[in-house]
Amino acid sequence: MQLNSKVLAWISPDALLYSDVTILSLSNIQVSFLITYHCQIEFGWTSENEVSSSPTDWLNWVCVMFTSNRQTTNHQYNIKLRQLLCNIWCVYQSGVHILWQLTTSRKEVMPKLKGKPKPKAGLAMNILEKFLQTYEKHCTASQSCVSPTIKQDLQQCVTNDMFITKFVLTNVESVSRNVHPVYLTPLLRTIRDERYRRGKELCICGINLYPQDIANLAILLELDGRTIYPFSKLEITHHVLDLWSMERLGMALPYSRLSSLVLDYSKCGDNCVNRLTDGLDGNRKLLTLSLCYCDLGPKSGLTLATLVVQTAICNLFLNGNHLQCLGAIELLRPIAEFEESIGQVKKANAQLSLEAPNKDADLLSKVVNLNTTSKTNSLTTMENSRKKKKRKVSKKKSKKPDPGPWLARLHLADNAIDGRFRQTEENLREFVQLLTSLIRYSDHLVEVDIDGNAIGEQSAINILEALKDRKKDKMPHINIEVTPQMSSVTFREIFKNCSKTAKKRKKKKSK
Repeated sequence: MQLNSKVLAWISPDALLYSDVTILSLSNIQVSFLITYHCQIEFGWTSENEVSSSPTDWLNWVCVMFTSNRQTTNHQYNIKLRQLLCNIWCVYQSGVHILWQLTTSRKEVMPKLKGKPKPKAGLAMNILEKFLQTYEKHCTASQSCVSPTIKQDLQQCVTNDMFITKFVLTNVESVSRNVHPVYLTPLLRTIRDERYRRGKELCICGINLYPQDIANLAILLELDGRTIYPFSKLEITHHVLDLWSMERLGMALPYSRLSSLVLDYSKCGDNCVNRLTDGLDGNRKLLTLSLCYCDLGPKSGLTLATLVVQTAICNLFLNGNHLQCLGAIELLRPIAEFEESIGQVKKANAQLSLEAPNKDADLLSKVVNLNTTSKTNSLTTMENSRKKKKRKVSKKKSKKPDPGPWLARLHLADNAIDGRFRQTEENLREFVQLLTSLIRYSDHLVEVDIDGNAIGEQSAINILEALKDRKKDKMPHINIEVTPQMSSVTFREIFKNCSKTAKKRKKKKSK
């Protein structure tokens, strides 16, 4: 069957290569009905052609209507027209079966669905079964063992007929040496081959990663190409990452959708963190960064502080490192200074707002006594406007994160923050002073962990006083964990001021 070359040109530039088109399983009446249905629904076009006309005549008629109805200003309208032709071309090329019956009433043929359409039963099962087969094929080709957790999670999702959103890649626990190790590349190739876009989390635990694996992972995370894989969390643990790997991951972060990055037990050190942070400069998507047990020293304190200032990171987990007092001071200084300045401004504004009503009481009383008629009119207009606002259903806008360097969660457990290892008492006092300033003034801070650091009794008392001041000012609740190496009274008081007070529920009066 020959089609007009103009029709093929409007569909796509590459479609001119396919001048001969065969209809595999569609009759002329079915194709004609499909075309007229789309044209009437989308654009309100009607044709004088008979239903039994050939599909070529119908497609040529759509092309004529397309050229005559194109608009030079309305770009969205032209996109709809082109999409219509592409849909018809796909029907020609693939020969999809039409399952509905031809009736005179259009509502009986294609009823409009309210809300989102429900997924078909067994859809997830079929997709994941094919995904598992492709993954096993790639593992065989690359001489890799199938990850037991991936296979188990896929089989469980198949039985429950639900899509998998979290991929946990672990190695095989086997005593025999003949078993091949688990590699990352087969899983990445499977995700790309099957175009699986429902994955949100990718956790890689104890897997040997080679430069080619890191490169493939970075390409997958970057939002390039026709298919976008929107992973929001990446977790690589129990593997030593070298300088090149950290730099390549840092280059991919600005172009990804990652909001959480976990690199625990990677033993990267200070130099690798510098390479990673080079790619995070100005990042507004990443919110959580975890670098626990990564051999970070005091030099990383300034690097991490710059990272918090220049990015949107608000959750920082640094347990098990060696920041010591100097590194922790460099990390907390810009955050504490910012929160203290904001807190002092808020207190000054609150005090001015309390003094203003007393000064303007006489002026307000005079204004209230004047123009009573205008006041009643304004009240009626306000009531009418409120009624109109109630009728309008306004969509809730998502709150944007507050600007400035601030943290919501800070974990510094087991970081040698004490008076040992060439650290003086002045360094420890400065760290505690910055921490207590954060506790007093920061509305964002909700969680602090300094367990495993021998801060001493006096530092614990200063933290307790800051908690009491925070509670007195009715600031948001904060949860803080400290070492038990202090007096039992101080430890109990800190725990008491951190615990939430149980709200009493009002009993309903029985009628």
